[in-house]
Amino acid sequence: MHICYISGNGLQEFCNAVQDRLKDSMVWVEALVPFENGNLLSTIHQVGMIEKIEHVPLRFASMLTPMR
Repeated sequence: MHICYISGNGLQEFCNAVQDRLKDSMVWVEALVPFENGNLLSTIHQVGMIEKIEHVPLRFASMLTPMR
């Protein structure tokens, strides 16, 4: 694989190849993040991928299964 520093040709293909390799080492995690700890989402975006975000009203949060 070749990447041109000047034009950027090949860069997208390289990024796709890296992403495909890294996907195999990722694990699925479902988490309930309290609103006051929303800054954790920024960290998760930096080191992983977020497929879906749902907002749960506080009165329903106690009905969810805690993560271990």
